[in-house]
Amino acid sequence: MSFGLTYKGKSIGVWLSGAALLVCLILSWVFAPERVLNTDNSAFFFNLVNTEQVSVAEKRYSAELPQYPAYVAIKFGASLNTVLHIFSISYTFLYLVIFGLILFLCKHQEAAVALALSLLLGVFHSFYHPVTETHQAIAWTLLCYAFLGSTIKPLVKSIGIVLSFFLALFAHPAAVFMLAFVLVWEVVSKQKFKSWWHYVAFIGLLVFAVLRSKMNAGNYDATQYENLFQALRNLQQFFHWNSVGFITDRPVLYTWPLLLWMAALLALAIRQQWLKLGLLLLGPLAILIIAAATFSHGDSQMMMEKAYMPAWTMIAIGSSFLFVSEGSLGLVASLFLLLFFAAALIHINMAGNMQFKPRLQAMDKVIEALKARKQQKFWCLQPTAPAVWRSNWWATANDMLVRSTITTNKSLTIYLALPEEHLEHAKDSHAFLYTNWWRDRDIQILNKRFFSFEPQAYDSINLNDYE
Repeated sequence: MSFGLTYKGKSIGVWLSGAALLVCLILSWVFAPERVLNTDNSAFFFNLVNTEQVSVAEKRYSAELPQYPAYVAIKFGASLNTVLHIFSISYTFLYLVIFGLILFLCKHQEAAVALALSLLLGVFHSFYHPVTETHQAIAWTLLCYAFLGSTIKPLVKSIGIVLSFFLALFAHPAAVFMLAFVLVWEVVSKQKFKSWWHYVAFIGLLVFAVLRSKMNAGNYDATQYENLFQALRNLQQFFHWNSVGFITDRPVLYTWPLLLWMAALLALAIRQQWLKLGLLLLGPLAILIIAAATFSHGDSQMMMEKAYMPAWTMIAIGSSFLFVSEGSLGLVASLFLLLFFAAALIHINMAGNMQFKPRLQAMDKVIEALKARKQQKFWCLQPTAPAVWRSNWWATANDMLVRSTITTNKSLTIYLALPEEHLEHAKDSHAFLYTNWWRDRDIQILNKRFFSFEPQAYDSINLNDYE
């Protein structure tokens, strides 16, 4: 063993990366309620449990895969609490499986380190958004990168490249940019300028991107494309965009990827690898501009974090050679990796305890107070609710339903209504107020295996009484 460099034929950076992902798996179990009972996670989980079917949004078909462990658990009669925890860890478990394929099948140490870096660079709050397809697109892209650079049997390699390529494409639209970077990086790194199939794949990506934008007309992705084009037409406002301020206001979060970026560019300059240097400089810069333009008006912290992750993925790919280097460079890189992973995991833990747990604790206090009452369905005006309730108000009806069923085996729900909403449907004894965009539903849709409501109208509640 050469201290700080290799152990059992693998670089220390690889072992650190695997350990970081294992810790993420543990945190995914520990913070399972915090990860699942908020925002989009709540909707995906509720739909899975209630319909006992996996679901997909925006034609992102690859996103079904991490739902299957929880789906199988439901079919085998697992409790709601067990299903929730399996749902939380299944996403992280998928990344560990991909890490294993990269390391032990493809034997690509650089891609293995790049995977862990990509999933943790610039991440605090977005760890608590496990259903995000951005993370999955990143993981499949890194697997494609590993297959491209592997020396395994040609047939297995070809199948792996094609499969991971399309899994990435059908995970999230941002995969188009990351896969394009990977293809160009592979051509430049291996000097394969006459490799025709790389160019065919690149052209295919462009065609897919155009077709994908047409397929998504009128949905969420189409809205994001429009935001992008509108912002780019006003590029002179760049430094006034909320998305740019998001980065500049968070030096702790973004110092790490920027330091890594500068270190890799410097190392490439010293080695006089100018093509790779240019690609590593321009690729992430272009994606940062695209992400900033798309979210120029700003969004929640977890949404903004994941918007910039494809740029950090490019940096992780372009800098991964540092972590498998010999000598003092490899040692310094390993120390950087150790410090970064420690800092990232500590901040993820802090975010769980300080940002997401208080909301669940507030719910538990209300559930405890209401569990003996016959009334099961309540509504409250969102602006009048305490601040801790307003953070993920659109998911509260689901979250209260799942949380109360797990902790007391009694179904309770609280709908946070906006001031302009009409709540005539709340007078219906069979009403189930779900979200403000899909509100007027019926308690008959609820899976009686998990949830049970007596027919009754909604009653108002003042959540300030339970502070």
